[in-house]
Amino acid sequence: MKTRHAVSDPLPNNPGTRVEQMEMRRPNRKGVLKVAVFLIAGLLMCASCDDGEKTVDKATGSENIKQRPAMEKDVGKTDDQQAYQYHEIARNGAYVAYEDGIVRDTATDLEWVAGPDKDTNWEEAKWWVNGLKIGGGGWRMPTMDELESLHIQGTGERNMTPLLKTTGWWIWSSETEGPKKVWYFDFYSRIRDWTTGDFSNTARAFAVRPRSE
Repeated sequence: MKTRHAVSDPLPNNPGTRVEQMEMRRPNRKGVLKVAVFLIAGLLMCASCDDGEKTVDKATGSENIKQRPAMEKDVGKTDDQQAYQYHEIARNGAYVAYEDGIVRDTATDLEWVAGPDKDTNWEEAKWWVNGLKIGGGGWRMPTMDELESLHIQGTGERNMTPLLKTTGWWIWSSETEGPKKVWYFDFYSRIRDWTTGDFSNTARAFAVRPRSE
């Protein structure tokens, strides 16, 4: 003969005990609210992040994130150069002038600034270029090849784009010949020549840099 076991009442008749057990079975509302807030915050953070391309490992089921490379325009550029805004004011063939004196050669993608329009020796030219800050900086003295790329026979008053405003014929380069000789480009005769760095008659300073965007 099988013995019937009494089934205990999950909620005994004792009122105090019954209330305590009901409280224990109720969900913890504060805990649920905290979890919900945590999950929502996590979703918002993920939505605002630019993590890159996500892939899933089939073997483990885990996510792998491939970071996106830096944008090309950011590479090698200062914060000031990246923030610089160009405001075009004139065009002449391949050249574009901007309101702060920068002139872009779209054929070579170089940017130019003509220095003070006065007789300038090489040390003065170097000092001016090194202190030039317009457009975010990054300027240097040009090479002879870069200067010759500006020469266009019969264009403007100095055989170069009139957007680069100067009355000088000789433009200093960064190239030197020994301790005292410095190379310049003669825009009148279209020749490369050198002289001593203290010479200044009809010599001018130009600054150059690669396009900053």
